[in-house]
Amino acid sequence: MVIFIYGTDTYRSRRKLDEIVAGFREREDKSGMNVNFLEAAESSPEEIGRALLSPAFLGNKRLAVVSGIMELKKEAQEPIAYILSRLPDTTTAVFYEKLDNRTAKMSPLYPLLHGDKYHWEFKLLDEAETAEFVSAEAKLLGANFSKTALGALASAVKGDSARAANETAKLAAFAAGRTIEERDVTEMVLNEPEEDMFAFLDAVAAKNKSRATALLETQIDAGIEPMQILAMLARSVRLLIQAKDCSERGLTADAATGEMGAHPFAVKKALAQARGFEMSSLKNLHAALLDADRKIKTGLVPSPRAALDLVVARALLAGR
Repeated sequence: MVIFIYGTDTYRSRRKLDEIVAGFREREDKSGMNVNFLEAAESSPEEIGRALLSPAFLGNKRLAVVSGIMELKKEAQEPIAYILSRLPDTTTAVFYEKLDNRTAKMSPLYPLLHGDKYHWEFKLLDEAETAEFVSAEAKLLGANFSKTALGALASAVKGDSARAANETAKLAAFAAGRTIEERDVTEMVLNEPEEDMFAFLDAVAAKNKSRATALLETQIDAGIEPMQILAMLARSVRLLIQAKDCSERGLTADAATGEMGAHPFAVKKALAQARGFEMSSLKNLHAALLDADRKIKTGLVPSPRAALDLVVARALLAGR
């Protein structure tokens, strides 16, 4: 049997892998000697072949987990196809990848692995899928969200399933059996680092240099990397540009929600905050963020922190 688990949502894909391994251990691996884990980059084709083709030890079945085979050069992947053609019925081979579908399809192994009925792709969740995921997590914990709280959390975590699971567990413990309300999400989640970007942008709109600088320094002191701050700023600014455009065209909040594709909670907040900026200022700030990303990737700035400082300086000129 061949199992293929892949996708960029590594939290959920790892959960699936752990579930398969745990189930195999319980059913088949009484000796504790028939599960192998191999990192393709650190293993030769011969080592992978031995793991896949060797008979079970003091048992009837073997499980071999091979990670990252599709990240190797194509010529290094090709021997695996031959090995799989000789895979004994006693071996379950699990191939685990952190690649998106487009990248995975470039591998010569993709047709072989994806052709089997046991394959799962874990893409990043959209907002509706995140809400479904949170609901399922809450149910496992014996917790329950109000509709508005569920939407607010789904909007806040932005498809990050690991954060969604962690925040759900935190909120379930905080609510202690009662329904989790939107105010709980606001208090326990929306004060997280990414939401502080909106506070930073508020300070920019007010041309409050000391507050804007202090907000960023607080995040850096808390261990948030400058690259992560830049990414969070870029997402926040893109949302504000969408909101400003909707506002300038006179769209209602409901119409803006449909066009922006975000939760009403996030749209309402963005529409209110966008009033503090001119569209030209937001576009200039977005251009500064793109320029910072380019300079970091091409080595034109000494460090991500230096790029962030340049963006902050430019941002403080962008407020109305």
